[in-house]
Amino acid sequence: MNMHASMPAGSGQKDITGSLMLDAISRSTPIMQLSMTGSVLAINERYLRMVRKREEQVVGQHHSVLIHPDDGVTVTSPIFWEALKEGRPAQVELRCPVECGEEMLLRVQYAAVFDPAGDPAYVLQTATDITIDKRHSDNLLDMLEAISRSTAMIEFSMDGNVLTANSVYLQIMGYSHLDVRGRNHKFFLAQDDYLTPEYETFWSRLRAGEFIQSEFCRLGKGGKPVWLQASYNPILGPDGTPTRILKIATEVTEAVELRREMARMAFVDSLTSLGNRRKFDAELGFGVHHCAQSGSDIALLLIDIDHFKVFNDTYGHHEGDACLRSVAHAIKDAFRRDTDLVMRYGGEEFAVLLTDVDGDAVSILAEKCRSAVEGLRIENRESDTGIVSVSIGWALISSDEPRSDDTGATLIRCADAALYRAKLSGRNRVCGKNDLNPLNI
Repeated sequence: MNMHASMPAGSGQKDITGSLMLDAISRSTPIMQLSMTGSVLAINERYLRMVRKREEQVVGQHHSVLIHPDDGVTVTSPIFWEALKEGRPAQVELRCPVECGEEMLLRVQYAAVFDPAGDPAYVLQTATDITIDKRHSDNLLDMLEAISRSTAMIEFSMDGNVLTANSVYLQIMGYSHLDVRGRNHKFFLAQDDYLTPEYETFWSRLRAGEFIQSEFCRLGKGGKPVWLQASYNPILGPDGTPTRILKIATEVTEAVELRREMARMAFVDSLTSLGNRRKFDAELGFGVHHCAQSGSDIALLLIDIDHFKVFNDTYGHHEGDACLRSVAHAIKDAFRRDTDLVMRYGGEEFAVLLTDVDGDAVSILAEKCRSAVEGLRIENRESDTGIVSVSIGWALISSDEPRSDDTGATLIRCADAALYRAKLSGRNRVCGKNDLNPLNI
């Protein structure tokens, strides 16, 4: 359709140029020409195809016939048209009913065209069908809202400052909106966690547009550790550059603590709460390696409760368990350094690993341990002393002795030989390296 056919006549190059420009726009854009009261003077084919109308159904009618009645109130308002007459363009989103009861959503621009005298002559209206985009956007918003109701979400600027946080996130962390607004991401971390090269790398990856997902420990209100299964998602701008970071998270504190507790319990003897044999094997290997690297001594004590089988048979297993717990506590109390490791080796036998000690110190500590158990005065009528006692064997590898792959096994073998010697010598006593031949390592 010739859009400029009904335009007011003009003259000169300016009118010709304007007509050519309007023809060019009309070929690619849905466009209508409206009177200053809103009636349709002309409409192009592109517009008619978009709204599924024929020309005779539209031209001569008020253009609100194409608009949902609820939305038509806006574009028939005198205030709306007065603004156009004053040269102020307008953009609105309008629903347009089409066949079979369907609706399309149009983004519509209105702009008045003025005659040479400066008076408004007519209004050009252009429209864009945004139905699909709007539905897609609405669907995304609906999905995001559904996720937000059950999932913690927080948004950061590229500098790491909090932009928004939903109620789920705030509830999990124990904060209010005022607590977190404008705070930096570091606010949720311990200082030891953000003053690291790894933390700098973390943000460098996000700023490069990389998605990061893992379990993270963050600090809730009052410094409470909160574990989150979270993903950090860079939101890209039109040019593909990250503009902000959306973090989506689920709290997994209980699961992490349970997992850690189960891992810890795998290395703990349930009766005495000491490390178990699995813990001993791991610590022995680590200790030998540490002492080899640091050039320090390592010692192993093996401690056996004397006549314990007879004790169990005489007093019963309930009393036997109580005896084991008491002896374990006494042994633990005899070795006070943070690096001293006391473990239940198996049955009525205990093991103690000591590092950075010499033979004299080991001998003194072993005797202290023996005396502590004796001091419990637990009755054992079948014992020579009438009370529960322990035999202790120890071995030490000094820093100047060579190490090999079987150093740990050799240490056990020598401590066990010393323990056997203590038992043969009458029990309730300590035997150590000085009572044996030198270690052949």
